[in-house]
Amino acid sequence: MGIKIVNFYLVIFFLLIPFSFSINYYNFEFKDANNVYVQDLVARGFLCSDIDCKNQFSSDLWDGQTKSTNADGTNYDIVLDFPSNSETNAPAMIVFYHNFNYLPKARLLSPRSQISGSSYTNPYLLPASLYIIKPINKASQCSSPVTLNVVNNVKENLPVTITTGASMSSTTKSAFGFNGNVYVGWIQGSQFQQYYEIETTLLLTIYKYDVAQQKNIGSPIQTQTVVKRIYYDSTASVSFDSWTPPDVGYYNVTVQSIVTDPKCSSNIPQSSSQIVNVWKSFPKDECYSLTRNLATTPPNPEVNQEVTITFEKLSNYANNYDAWDTNYHLSPTPTKIILNINGPTSGNTNTDLSANTDDDFKSAQIKWTPTLAGNYQLDVTARSTNYNCPKDTISNPLISTVTVSNIPSYDVTFTVQRSSDSSKINQATISLVNTQSSVASTNSTNSLGIRTLSLQRGSYTYTVTKTGYATATGTINVQQGSQQTVTLTGTSSCPDVNLDTDKNNCGACGNVCSFSNAISKCILGSCQIDTCSLNYYMSGFTTS
Repeated sequence: MGIKIVNFYLVIFFLLIPFSFSINYYNFEFKDANNVYVQDLVARGFLCSDIDCKNQFSSDLWDGQTKSTNADGTNYDIVLDFPSNSETNAPAMIVFYHNFNYLPKARLLSPRSQISGSSYTNPYLLPASLYIIKPINKASQCSSPVTLNVVNNVKENLPVTITTGASMSSTTKSAFGFNGNVYVGWIQGSQFQQYYEIETTLLLTIYKYDVAQQKNIGSPIQTQTVVKRIYYDSTASVSFDSWTPPDVGYYNVTVQSIVTDPKCSSNIPQSSSQIVNVWKSFPKDECYSLTRNLATTPPNPEVNQEVTITFEKLSNYANNYDAWDTNYHLSPTPTKIILNINGPTSGNTNTDLSANTDDDFKSAQIKWTPTLAGNYQLDVTARSTNYNCPKDTISNPLISTVTVSNIPSYDVTFTVQRSSDSSKINQATISLVNTQSSVASTNSTNSLGIRTLSLQRGSYTYTVTKTGYATATGTINVQQGSQQTVTLTGTSSCPDVNLDTDKNNCGACGNVCSFSNAISKCILGSCQIDTCSLNYYMSGFTTS
């Protein structure tokens, strides 16, 4: 947008500074994805004690004060002043930009002498007063995985009864995290932490449940809403109010997580449910099974990514004494786990697990690899496999939703050139193989020696071939859009000749382009007529 004139007082201040002390001023404006100016943004800067800012900041910029946009209520500028590298002797600087409605940004600024390449720009390199617009974004399709735990209020390893009631708790994970940001240690516990918290709303509902019809009955008999602010890459635990069932029978206890933070442009609600069979009294002379805390790792998987489904289970035999009798005893039995998956692909598995070492809950897991993207419902139940039990009660089903996404793709541009003169090679064949999936693809460069491919994130091997040139191979790890230049060396008798354009070696060494009564040319390795000789003209595809 060009150069912007700095405030008159800043200019006077700059002129009064001794020549041995250099201060650079920069006017920043911030826009979101819709090209709308962002107001009420604050910045704070630090001098770093190492090039990567991994160790403690040596001191603050701007005397520890924050700079903010819209300070005068009329514009969106934020004016930042940076000392020169020679003045501070700092290996690097870092600036944090924050607004509650957008994702935070952190910019590491390093002097030219410690940066390889010439495209890196920062306040040590830019001229003073440059007007800079920086993008600031929201997260898309936020979701916060959630688990549910409903247990007997008196003794967790026994079923819920109408006399004991139930305690209910949940854990939920932050919708997103730092993605390997090296500045994590500087945020938690600092004044910045509030900008790295994600508002998440948990809604608990309890319905009477019709097992035969597999649907809720009537209106909810209990609801509760809890709002949590969850720090990046963290989990939050919530204890709900105790619940005393009004009668025996089945109930659907569900907790839903909704990301209500303005840093998200949209959200995908997640839920976890437990169908609770409320008993009249504790089990006696019978086997029973219980499950709880159903979760998936990773919580938001991608297609063809292995998912670990974890939960806690128990299967016990209760002897023929009343629960308050000192002779009342629980004996662990083997368990059969039934997993039902419903979604873009459906199926079920049965897994036999050995008896727990004692009568309490123990962790268990099942592996699953989704092959299609979409929303899935996981349903886990358990039953005792001690077939000598006089009576066996299957566990309350655990139900959880999981959103599976496609593997993201990025544009990778291949440029194929000659080793002799770096000229570009047309119709070079690029063969790629994904090392994880073994999926192969073949493409060719265009007349400019370029081919842009949309590749899923992952590792690839590539092979580039062209007649008359030695084959080139290599590997690429696609994590974002990138450029890949491949150089081929000629193996023909005329290796330094451009077979695409040389009319004496057009398409092959020694192939001379020649037409009667015409001047020839070589285009993309094919002989063509350039112009007709005097008194001759082009007629169709022949000269005359």
